[in-house]
Amino acid sequence: MTAFIEQQLPSEHEKEEKNVISTSDVFIHFSRIESGLEFILKHTSGPQFPRDIMVPTRQGQKSVYDKDSAMLHYQGALWEDCRIAAFYPGQKNPDLIFIDLDRKDFVSDRALKAALTKILKRIEKKIGGHPAVLWSGRGYHIIQPINCDVNLDNVKELAGLVRDREDVNKMFLQFGAYHLSGAKKDSCNRTSLKSCLLRIPGSLNSKCKAEGTDPEVKIVQEWDGFRPDVKLMLGSFYSYLVAEKAREDQRRKSLATIYPSDGQQKIWWIEKLLETPIDDYRKRAHDLIIIPYLVVRKGMTDADEIEAIVLRWINRCNELEPLSPSYREFERGMRYRIHLVMHNMIPPMSFDKLQEENPELAKELSNREDS
Repeated sequence: MTAFIEQQLPSEHEKEEKNVISTSDVFIHFSRIESGLEFILKHTSGPQFPRDIMVPTRQGQKSVYDKDSAMLHYQGALWEDCRIAAFYPGQKNPDLIFIDLDRKDFVSDRALKAALTKILKRIEKKIGGHPAVLWSGRGYHIIQPINCDVNLDNVKELAGLVRDREDVNKMFLQFGAYHLSGAKKDSCNRTSLKSCLLRIPGSLNSKCKAEGTDPEVKIVQEWDGFRPDVKLMLGSFYSYLVAEKAREDQRRKSLATIYPSDGQQKIWWIEKLLETPIDDYRKRAHDLIIIPYLVVRKGMTDADEIEAIVLRWINRCNELEPLSPSYREFERGMRYRIHLVMHNMIPPMSFDKLQEENPELAKELSNREDS
């Protein structure tokens, strides 16, 4: 397997110039992306369309109703960062596990390749799987379809262990990636039925273009067509939920002494902050104040709902002053922080601490309270 992977991997010294697409190359690229789209869709189940896609020319996902519409958007983006949802709108059965291995999490390319080899062997040992593997330009994407024809949210033995019973599918997808990768997956990637987007082989990774490396998404290994049964993972998933619930109960018990449940969970100055776009201090504000406030003080459990609230605030801040390094990096960091806060129940920063770190912002929020 190692020899096969080595043969398929892009050379570490490969520096193909793919940054400019001439008119004469349009047909070649169109055909390549179309084949890549068909490659991805064969890993899905249920209706292929409608399905959400994402390209850099749009903020957020867009629903398309056929392959031609998807290709039109991909062509309009000059084949950059072309993605498609792994699950169709309204899908309730998690029948695909996605694992993201990011180059930045490994000390060398050799260590990254070694991790991939171990993970592929682990998937074969755990569930008898032989997944598809893509080179994203900055790491590996592993796509393992599974046979799951039930909505795990409705399995009462599992739902009883999760704070929000509608999060069972989401937790299973994240557990599956963690379990099958041996905890090697990118911790920033928080997969859910709504947010799992797969890159299209043949498309271009804009981050690689910026870095001057080969940006093309490539197929390293093809899926063998076999879907392992989800039951092979449910025992381990149940044990994981039991352990997580015990840890969460203990964290909440400890926090109860700090934040007694007196029915007054709102904090006036953070509520004012949510209404106030700011031109600086945005990352620390959403990491240390807003996200912990929504999770710990307001008790929100739906990560998608939390994300929507924070994104509304970030969008207003971005209109006031463009985010740095980029909107996309803020969005990515936000998702990781939500997971971290929910897992560790990190409380929000105090107003006294804000006055020390950013007295101008503290004064502005105080003035808003008085008005």
